[in-house]
Amino acid sequence: MQIFPLDYAPGTMINDVGFVIFSRLNVIIMNMELSQQKYGPEFCVKAIERNLIEGCKTWAAVPGINLRYDDGIMWLQSFVRFDLFNIVLRTRLAPGEAPERIARLIARQKEKNLPLTWYVFSSSSPDELGKYLEDAGFTFSGSTAGMALHLDELGEGFARPEDLEIREVENRDDLWKWVNIVISAFEFPNAIIPTWFEVQEAVGVGKDKRWRHFIGFRRGKAVAASSMFFGAGSINVANVATIPTERNQGIGTVMTKHILERARRLDFPLATLCATSMAEGVYRNLGFREYCRINLFTYSPD
Repeated sequence: MQIFPLDYAPGTMINDVGFVIFSRLNVIIMNMELSQQKYGPEFCVKAIERNLIEGCKTWAAVPGINLRYDDGIMWLQSFVRFDLFNIVLRTRLAPGEAPERIARLIARQKEKNLPLTWYVFSSSSPDELGKYLEDAGFTFSGSTAGMALHLDELGEGFARPEDLEIREVENRDDLWKWVNIVISAFEFPNAIIPTWFEVQEAVGVGKDKRWRHFIGFRRGKAVAASSMFFGAGSINVANVATIPTERNQGIGTVMTKHILERARRLDFPLATLCATSMAEGVYRNLGFREYCRINLFTYSPD
């Protein structure tokens, strides 16, 4: 099984063949955790949160996207005026200090005229963090389901469109295709296409990288995308997207299952993902279960 450290440095090269061990200490700690919890609910929640946070942290490979730490708060601050790249990833605050610390971070974003999205996990503190954020001017913008699947429970069914070909992104041309699919499917503004491409290129593409991206082709046309992130003892599924004209044909399910089968062949025991309400049913049909909710609060300097 491949095991990656929790504080992996963006840009580190990873060999995809055989066992990959960056740190003996991380292996020992992770194996102890696995043996004690046996992939129970508590472990699944931790894996969901870790994979989301670690995946976002890799974006700091881009000059101008900075990973910042401030006594209990970890966040990404970027040069881009778009909340996807300005995110609070971890919060560990005492109740008495939360209002002042939130106000301080708002001031830092305002100074650069940048928005901010604050991820509130079950592990975030204080417990009333959401209320403190709303009191400070944040708006609750919804929640996403943190889901996990034990890969030994992955089924073998699901029809696949006969003309669907899935290929891994390994060059700039394919990366541009992948980026355009994701931007279109998630209805992100076209203005961020260059930045999204720059982020993915800086993180890297290919079989020796921690992020791996895939494109689904039909009749030679790129119609779907997906991504696989190698976490600590688990993988994360992300960026599952299908262009509007090809939806409701099971393509997203096939793109997801392609990743899950790869992960199982690499002996990963667990897959995680974050699902919108529209996609939850698709993932439940694949065997995923919800283990937590991640609440999102947004702030705009306007």
